[in-house]
Amino acid sequence: MMPVMLAAALLAALAVTGSAAAANPIQVENARAGAFGWRGAEVNGAEIQGYTSEISALPGGTIHFHVSTDPPEPYAIAVYRLGWYRGAGARLVASLPDTNGSNYTAPEGGWLGAGWPVTDRLTVPGDWPSGYYIARFELHGGPEIGSSASAIFVVRDPPARRSAVLVQVPVNTWEAYNGWGGKSLYADNSIGTRATHVSFDRPLPTPSIATWEWEIQLVHFLEREGYDVAYQTDVDTHRDPASLLAHRLVIVDGHDEYWTSKIRDAFDAARDAGTNLAFLGANIGYWQVRYEDGERTVVGYKSRADPVTDPALQSVLFRDLTPPRYECELMGVQFQGGISRSGDPPRDYAVAPAVGDPWFAGTGFTASTVLPGLVGPEWDSIPISLPSSCMKPGLTVLFHFGGPGGNADAVRYVAPSGARVFSAASLRFSWGLDDWAPPSVGAIVPAIPGLQQFMRNVLADELRPASPALKAIAVGDGVELSVTSQPDPRITSTAVARSGAVICTLTAAVPRCVDHRLPGHRVYHYSAVDTDEWGQSVPAAVDVRVPNRPPSLVVLGPVAVRAGKRALYTARASDADGDRLTVSWSRDGHSVGRTGDRVSLVFGIPGRHVVSAIVSDGHLGRGSARRAVVVRA
Repeated sequence: MMPVMLAAALLAALAVTGSAAAANPIQVENARAGAFGWRGAEVNGAEIQGYTSEISALPGGTIHFHVSTDPPEPYAIAVYRLGWYRGAGARLVASLPDTNGSNYTAPEGGWLGAGWPVTDRLTVPGDWPSGYYIARFELHGGPEIGSSASAIFVVRDPPARRSAVLVQVPVNTWEAYNGWGGKSLYADNSIGTRATHVSFDRPLPTPSIATWEWEIQLVHFLEREGYDVAYQTDVDTHRDPASLLAHRLVIVDGHDEYWTSKIRDAFDAARDAGTNLAFLGANIGYWQVRYEDGERTVVGYKSRADPVTDPALQSVLFRDLTPPRYECELMGVQFQGGISRSGDPPRDYAVAPAVGDPWFAGTGFTASTVLPGLVGPEWDSIPISLPSSCMKPGLTVLFHFGGPGGNADAVRYVAPSGARVFSAASLRFSWGLDDWAPPSVGAIVPAIPGLQQFMRNVLADELRPASPALKAIAVGDGVELSVTSQPDPRITSTAVARSGAVICTLTAAVPRCVDHRLPGHRVYHYSAVDTDEWGQSVPAAVDVRVPNRPPSLVVLGPVAVRAGKRALYTARASDADGDRLTVSWSRDGHSVGRTGDRVSLVFGIPGRHVVSAIVSDGHLGRGSARRAVVVRA
C-alpha cells in the first residue's frame, strides 16, 4: 500500500488531471477537425506496398518513402496523424501528389531489406505535434484502384520541448514479427528456419495490426483526456537513453518484447532518478536484441549461438544473461508463459483494491468487481519463485487473474527513488480504456468507465514528482528542516510550510532552514512539496515536538537590612515559551506562604539570611534564584 500519510492528500489531488492544465500541443491538435473513413481498404499483396527509411523523425526532418505497385499504376500518399479528434481518430495532415508507380520485386533474403529506391519524400512541417503518423499508399489506377497499403512512423518532439508524458512505441516488436521477404524472428511465419536478422527497410503486411490491436486505445485515451504527451520509438530510446529523463512519466504502449541493453539501462536509470513508469501491456523487455546498419536491422539469435560471446550482451532472454536481468526487477512482474490458445475462453481481471488505495478512488470498484476479457493474449505475473532482486517492498496487486494458463497480476511498487511503477501485465488491459474494434474481435469492445477512472488516478499520481522525505529536528529555540530524498535533478525547489504557511524554500544551494523562536512543549505540523517543471508532489508531512524550555528568574531587593525593618523583594521571571508563570517564596529554606512577583519580609534575627524564589511554568519547567541578606541589629 501507499504510505498512509499521503493517501488523504493524494485523494484530493486525483481530481487534477492533465486536462486541467493550460492548453498543450495535444489539446490544441485534437481540437482540430478529424477525418472519418481514414483507415481505407488495405491489401496484403503486391498490388501496392511501401515502407519508410525512417521509423521516426523530428519536425524539419525528411521521411523517405519506398512504394511498389504490381502492375505499375499511379498512386498517391495521404498522411494522417492518429489521435482523438472528437472521435474521428485521425486527421489528414498531408497529401502527396500522384506518382507513377513501378514494380519492385521482393529480393531473395528480403527480410534483410527490400532495397527499393526512394519514390517520394516528405519534409515534416515544424508545427506537426509528436504522435503516431500513418502514410496510406492508395492506388489511383488499374484493376485494383482504391486498394491501399500503409506504413506508420512516429514524429518526435523537438528536444527543447519536455512533455510531462512520454509514450514509447514498440517498433522493434513490429519488425520481429514481420515475415515480409520470407522470414521473421519466428519460425511460424518464416520460410524454412527463422531469421536472426530482420530489417526495417521492408514493408509490414497490415503494418498497423499491433497498433490497432492493443496500442491505439491508449493513444485515444491520452489524447481525449488532453494529457501533455509525446511519442518516440524504442529505437529512439536506444539512441538517446537520457531522453527518458526529460519527462515525469514514461509509458510503454503495448507489446514491447524486444529491447537492447541500452533500452533496459535507460529504464532502470530513469526509475532510479525518480521517473515514474507505466507498462501498458505485457511480455515487455523479454528478449535482448541489438542493432546493425545504423539501427535499421534488429539482430536476435535467441540462443547462445550468437557470435557475440560476451554473456551480458548476447541476444537471449534478459533473464538468461550473465548476470541475469529479470524483467520483474524493473516491472515487478514478468512473462511466465501466460498465453491464450485457440478456443480458450475469455479471461477476466478481478479487482483487488487495497483498502483506501487512492488509485481506486471514484472507480466504483469493489473486491467483487470483474473486468471481462482483459487478460490475454499474453500476460505477466509475479514469479512463484521470486528472485530476491524482484522482491519489491510494498508490491501491491491491483488486478488479478488466477486460472488456466497461469496467474496474471497487475501491480504497483514504489522504488527507493520515490518513482511509482505500474505494470498492467496484460496486452488487452488497454481495451478497457476506449471504445474500439480490435482486429481479433471484429467488433467494438466497449470501454470500462471504472477502468478509465482508475487510469486517470494513476496518471494524476504518476504525473507528480515523488513526495520529499522531510526531516525535522528540534534545535535550540526552533526546528531545523531538511529534505533527505534521493536527488532528482528535475526538482527545482522544495517548499516547506508550517500549518499551511510557507516558511522557507529549499534548493540544492540552500538544503536546510531553521524555523526560529517557537514556543516549546508544543507539536508543530510541517509539510513539504517538491516542484518540478511539470507540477508539484503530494505534500509530505511530519510532526515535531519542541520541548519545554524552563523559565528564568532573577531576585532583586536589599542585601543589608536592620532587624525588625520591612524589606521588599521582587522576582523578575521570564519564559521563552510565553507560559503563565507562578512564583513562590521562601526564607532560609522555609516557605513564607506567599506567591507572586513581590514579597515583603521582616527579619527579626541579626545575621546572614537567604531569600529564595522558585518559578514554575505549569509544564514541569522550573527556575530558581536566591539573594543573600545581612541583617544588622
